[in-house]
Amino acid sequence: MAATSFSALLVPPALFAGARGTFRTYGELRYVPDDQKSHWLIEGVEPHVAIRLKQLFPKIPKQSPGPFALPADLITAADLEWFVSRYPLRLSDADLHRLSIDKQGFDQRQSQMESILLPAFESADITGLRDGQVLRRYQAQAVEILRNRKSLLLGDEGGLGKTFVAAAFLCAEPRALPAAVVCDAHMQIQWFEKTTGFTHLRVHCIKKTKPYSLPPADVYVFRISQIMGWADIFATDFFKAVVYDEPQSLRTGTSTAKGAAARVLSDHTQYRLGLTATPIYNYGGEMWNVMRFIDESVLGDHADFMREWTDNNGRITNPKALGSYLREQHALLRRLKGDVGQELPRVSRIIEYVDYDEKAVRSVEDLARALAIKATTGSFTERGSAVRE
Repeated sequence: MAATSFSALLVPPALFAGARGTFRTYGELRYVPDDQKSHWLIEGVEPHVAIRLKQLFPKIPKQSPGPFALPADLITAADLEWFVSRYPLRLSDADLHRLSIDKQGFDQRQSQMESILLPAFESADITGLRDGQVLRRYQAQAVEILRNRKSLLLGDEGGLGKTFVAAAFLCAEPRALPAAVVCDAHMQIQWFEKTTGFTHLRVHCIKKTKPYSLPPADVYVFRISQIMGWADIFATDFFKAVVYDEPQSLRTGTSTAKGAAARVLSDHTQYRLGLTATPIYNYGGEMWNVMRFIDESVLGDHADFMREWTDNNGRITNPKALGSYLREQHALLRRLKGDVGQELPRVSRIIEYVDYDEKAVRSVEDLARALAIKATTGSFTERGSAVRE
C-alpha cells in the first residue's frame, strides 16, 4: 500500500516497536469534535474486521454497514487502542495523540481507584465529625472514590452506613457545599438527625414545594415530592452536590415532573451520589434512567444500552455482568456485611421484657374485628372511614 499523509499508519509506536516498512491498514479512524457529543468515527473497514469490531463494541448495531461512531470517552479509547494493535487503522498525528492521552487517562484513573480499594488503604482524617464519631475503612474508601470520581452509586447492603458515608463526604469535600439531599418523605427527619448527630454540618429540612428564602446551611434535605417546584433554583448552580437516597424513585426518568427537576439538579452540581441497597433493576430502561442522574455517560446512549444489555422485552439479560461492568468503571460500589464483617462492631444483645396486658390486647382485637366488618359490609361512607381507621 502506498504511503499516505497519515503518520505511520498508525497505532502507538510502542505497539509496533522494531517493525519496518509499510503497514497494512484495515480502515480509517478519526476524532470528530462536537459541542454536544464528540466521538470517534471508523470508516472503510473491511468486512471481517467490521465483524470483530461489532463483537468488541456491542453498542454498534449488528446490521450497520458503517461508518461506525463510538463515544469519545476514556474506556472507549482504551478498547480502541487495543483494537488497532490487532487491526491497524489510519489516523492522523493529532488523533493518535488524543487516543494515547485518553488511554493513559483511563489507566491512571483505574490505578488510582484500585489503590483506594486495597486493604492497605489509609484515609486522611476528616474534619467536621463530632467527637467520638469515626469512619470505618470501607466507608472512607467510598468517600475517597466519590471525591476523585465525582459520581458514584453506592449499593452497600443495608446496615453498612450509607448515610454516614454521604455525611462524611460532605465534611471531607468543602467544594461539595452547599449540598442537596433528595429522599422519600419519611426519611427527611432521619437525614436531619443522622447528619447532625454524626457531623457538625448545618442541616435544613425544606418545608415547602415552592422556593422561599433559605436559612444558611450546609445541607438542604428535600422530600422528593418537593423538588419539582425548585427546578429554577437548581439551575442557578447554588447546590454543588446532590445525594439521591433510594434513587429508584427516579426510575421513570425525566417523563415525570420530579424526574425533570432532578435532571436539572444533576446537570448543575459537581458531585452526584446515589444510595441504595438494590442497585440493579430488572428492566434495563429503569437502570439506565437511574444512572443518568448520577453518571450520564457510563451507560452510553439509551438505544446503545438497550441493544447491548437487554432482551426484546427490555429486561436486563445479565444483571451480574452489568454489575461487574459498573464496578469496573467504579460507577458502582457494593459491599455486603460479609465483605466487611471484621470492621463491624460486635453485636450487643439487649433483652427487654414487656408486660402483656390481656385486656388491652382483647380490646384492640375487638376494634379490628368491628372495623373489618364495617369495611366489608357498611355503606360507602362507612367503608371509607373504616379503611382509613
